[in-house]
Amino acid sequence: MKQKIDSCVAAFVRFFHTYTDVILGVVLLAFACYMFYFAGTIKIMKDPVSAVDTARFFPRIVFGAMIPVSIVLAVRGLRNAKAKRASAPTGEALAASVQAFERGVFALVCIAIFIWLMPILGFIPAAILYMVGSMFFMSVKEGWKPLAYVLTAVIVAVAAYFLFRQFVYVRLPSGILKGVLG
Repeated sequence: MKQKIDSCVAAFVRFFHTYTDVILGVVLLAFACYMFYFAGTIKIMKDPVSAVDTARFFPRIVFGAMIPVSIVLAVRGLRNAKAKRASAPTGEALAASVQAFERGVFALVCIAIFIWLMPILGFIPAAILYMVGSMFFMSVKEGWKPLAYVLTAVIVAVAAYFLFRQFVYVRLPSGILKGVLG
């Protein structure tokens, strides 16, 4: 199973290496077209003196300019795809890219779990679990320091909770500590 996942990720890494500019150009084109359209729907309170005098003018200029730039980026990406395919990572470089990709996906999944747990457990317990898990995940097993990880996570989570509450006036979820935190 691990070999199948690694081979799929390796194919994705090679594909993305080859077509990065095309993918970026297409995404940027879709975003620019969407924003250009919606820049025209900005409501104006009174009749403008000129077209330049409206809130629509500069967003339409910026997103209108992004459209040809994104098309050029995508076309150049297609032209350079053959050269980029030849320089795609292989061997150890590919293995390192696959491992980095898998670690990145795992980190994103952990963030999603943290966000999902926050309303259930509350910010402080969810943040502690996330930070401790991240510290174990990011460090080499021989260098693990569980007590330092837990202490650091507790101090940072509690400090962040009270800093947000007292200075930013954002009430983070209390969760299972509702009676304790007030």
